[in-house]
Amino acid sequence: EAPGQDGAGLECDSRNRAGDTPAILCAYQAPTAGDALQCLRVFEGRAANLALGSATGKNAAMVLARYHGDGPWINWFRDVAGVEAAARCTKGRTVEDYIALHDSHAEDSEADE
Repeated sequence: EAPGQDGAGLECDSRNRAGDTPAILCAYQAPTAGDALQCLRVFEGRAANLALGSATGKNAAMVLARYHGDGPWINWFRDVAGVEAAARCTKGRTVEDYIALHDSHAEDSEADE
C-alpha cells in the first residue's frame, strides 16, 4: 500500500483547498489536546505523514501547539511521529513559537496565524 494510505484505501495525507491534511484539521478542531492526540495516533498508525504542512507551512504539531499549548503531545510528535522540532512555517515560526503564541493568550487572528 502507498504511504499515507491505509489498507482500506483511506487517504490520510489528502488535502483540502487550504492544503490542510486530516491530521491538521484534527489538531485544529479537537476540543482538547488529549482528544486530538488520540485521533492523531490513529493517523500515525495508518502511515499518515504528520510533518506535512498546510499552504502556510503549518504542520499538525504547530496547529496543536497554537491552540492547545505545550504538553506530552509535543514530544510525541517528535519522538513517535517524526516531526522535526526545527520545522518552520511560511512565517518562520516553529512549534515552540506557536506554544509561546498560545501562552500569550493572543486572540485568533490572521496576524497571529
